[in-house]
Amino acid sequence: MKKFTLSAVILALVSPLSVQATSLDTVKFSIDPASPANKGSITPDDVLKAGPVVYTPGSSLGLKDNFASGEYDNLDALSYGQDGFGSPPETKLYFSVDRVAVGRQGTAVYEQAQQQEAAGDVFFTIPGSGTNSLYIDEEQLGLTAGFFGDDLDALDVNDSPAPFTYFSIDRFSASNGFGSGDLANDIFKSLGNGSYSIYASGGRVIW
Repeated sequence: MKKFTLSAVILALVSPLSVQATSLDTVKFSIDPASPANKGSITPDDVLKAGPVVYTPGSSLGLKDNFASGEYDNLDALSYGQDGFGSPPETKLYFSVDRVAVGRQGTAVYEQAQQQEAAGDVFFTIPGSGTNSLYIDEEQLGLTAGFFGDDLDALDVNDSPAPFTYFSIDRFSASNGFGSGDLANDIFKSLGNGSYSIYASGGRVIW
C-alpha cells in the first residue's frame, strides 16, 4: 500500500485549478522510481517542487541517489513537522494516491482515475465530508499524466524545513538492503547536512 503524508492547513476555499504560481512554490513532493521525470538531476530520493526541479537533493538528506546503477532510495513520505490541525470546515487534509487507486464514485480521485490521471495529482478532503476534491493537477507541477506517467508519492503543501526534514523510504530502497532491512518502518529526520537520524522507530518516538 502506498504511503503518503497528510498535511492540514487553514486556507480559504479556492478552485483547485486556480492555484496561483506562488502557491505552487510552497508544494514539495517526490516521485516514484517508475516516473519518467526521473532524468537529469532528478532521482526518487529528491524533494522536488513545481517544474519539476530539485528543492532538496536526497543526498543532502543522507539518501542514496545513484539511479543509473540502481543504488538509490525512494523517499515516499515527507513532512517539515509544522502541520497544524484545526476544526472542520477550515481544516483540509491534502494527499496523493498511487497508480492503481480507483477512488469512490463521485469524488475527484474517481474522476481522475477514470482518465488514468490521478497518480500525479494533489487532492484534498474536509474531514467528515465523505468526498474529496482536486487541488493541483499534475500538469501544474510539470508532471506527466497517464498510467505510465509520474506518480507523486510524498507531499508537503505549505512548509519549508524549520530546521528538520522528516521523511521515510520505501521497502526496496538501497539503504534498506533492497527489501532485507527494517528501515521502511522508521521515520527519519535530517538537517540537510548529508546525514539523518531516526526520529521514530517502529512506532516508538526517540526524543
